[in-house]
Amino acid sequence: MKNRFSLDDMYRFCVLAAAGSYRQAAAQLSMPVSTLSRRISQLEDQLQVRLLHRDAHHMTLTESGRQYFERCAPLVEELQNVSRALHEDQHGAQGSIRISAPVDISLAWLGEVLNMFTREYPKITLDLNLSNRNIDLPEHSVDLAVRVGEQQDSDWIQRHLVDIPFAFYCAPQQTQWQTLESVQQLDDWPLVLARPVSHWSLVNRRSGDHQTYRPGRNIRVGVDNMTVAARSVAAGLGVSLLPWTTAEEFCQRGELVEVASDWQGEPRKVCMLYRDRDNQPLRLQLLIDFILPLFRAEQPLPPSLDNLSLLLAKSRS
Repeated sequence: MKNRFSLDDMYRFCVLAAAGSYRQAAAQLSMPVSTLSRRISQLEDQLQVRLLHRDAHHMTLTESGRQYFERCAPLVEELQNVSRALHEDQHGAQGSIRISAPVDISLAWLGEVLNMFTREYPKITLDLNLSNRNIDLPEHSVDLAVRVGEQQDSDWIQRHLVDIPFAFYCAPQQTQWQTLESVQQLDDWPLVLARPVSHWSLVNRRSGDHQTYRPGRNIRVGVDNMTVAARSVAAGLGVSLLPWTTAEEFCQRGELVEVASDWQGEPRKVCMLYRDRDNQPLRLQLLIDFILPLFRAEQPLPPSLDNLSLLLAKSRS
């Protein structure tokens, strides 16, 4: 027997054997009777087995054909089940979406956005990986990522969502740190650094000048979480450049004050990343289409997204 044969022809034979008629089978397969007959003959040649008895009016299975059909029919059915399952997974509002996002953004507003989405699509489940470090997205099988700052993943589609303002903050009781006239003053102050950021990109709100400051030996606390960094600042341990999304809640409680200065952090982009548009599962497209309008619409957001509303208003001012 030849080792190579067509699965398509095996499928055609199973349809023919079940139908019992070339005409009926050809209609099911949407192909001419002559083409079907030629393909079955080719399959017999490849298997070197006669599968059918043919005459002018009838078609019956040989004993070999009967055995072949009994063994192949379950395989064909299983392949069809696999195809149906893949189609439903790709085109149904169901299944799992793996998401990577920063901890602080998730606490500030993304978590509630995702909660709203899952309430609207109860058959879609979310697997959320929270980290303030940029994990390898393909290695972790991530479908969608939310990232802060410029991204170098050139083969991923990037959709800009919002810009997060950054400013210097200190504790209210630390009056000696509440005015910053020049960047060089930072050398004399204890600093709290929130990693993975290793340097601060600054802009002068009056002159528009840009400057990069790299905290060095004056780092008193280094931590990879913005909220913990804000708590260290509130405890009077130093000054830090913090995102407005993290600092605002502390300021409202009187635990932080913004340092008076023309120098502030350059706003950092928040982007949504996903692999491509081709062969994208419906569940992922639904999530993308759910998130993007929240950042484009002019109408008020739900009360549960007040933090996001304030951020959008702040970033547009």
